Amino acid sequence: MKRLWLVVGLCCGMLWFGGCNHTEKPDTDKVVSETNQEEENVKDNTNDNTEVEPGTGEGTSAPELQDLSDSEEYVIKEVISIPSEKKKYELTIDSVSYMKDENGKDNILLVDYTYHNLSDELLMVGDVRFQLTDAAQKKVYTPYYFSKQIVAEPVEKGYNKSAQVAFEDVDENSDLYLVYTDISLENEKPILIKIDKVE
Repeated sequence: MKRLWLVVGLCCGMLWFGGCNHTEKPDTDKVVSETNQEEENVKDNTNDNTEVEPGTGEGTSAPELQDLSDSEEYVIKEVISIPSEKKKYELTIDSVSYMKDENGKDNILLVDYTYHNLSDELLMVGDVRFQLTDAAQKKVYTPYYFSKQIVAEPVEKGYNKSAQVAFEDVDENSDLYLVYTDISLENEKPILIKIDKVE
């Protein structure tokens, strides 16, 4: 009789331990899987200033201009304050220069800019927000991407980030304007930055 109870007790114990292990394993796998997925999402959404392939970027700016008749005009190195209910930040066009790419292509206009986040939301001012036009506003130049281009990254409140945008086949003898549009804000008018000095 004692042996029977011992055997029954051992069987119950084995079933209980086996059941616990069986129920914990899927939960552990799920946590590991979710953690791995979050890491992959962070990798996918984070830009670590690695080189970009030519012809790639955050996106392509619009090929047509919006109405610029009521746009405020700024110049290079002037701090542009962009206040709104949701976002506050500053944008500065640091410099504009002509460059040749690795293949010797010239007539590429390179714009270096910096943005400073003043609000609680993450901020990223990417290349799709910029267009380049002539003084008559009849031509919109094509964006250009090169391998060592510094690309935009998200920044938290109180931090700055510098990035670059470039345009190809730019006529060096034309008066040029950079057009900045905050595509994340509705009803915001584009801003004009006169390129009065090319380095």
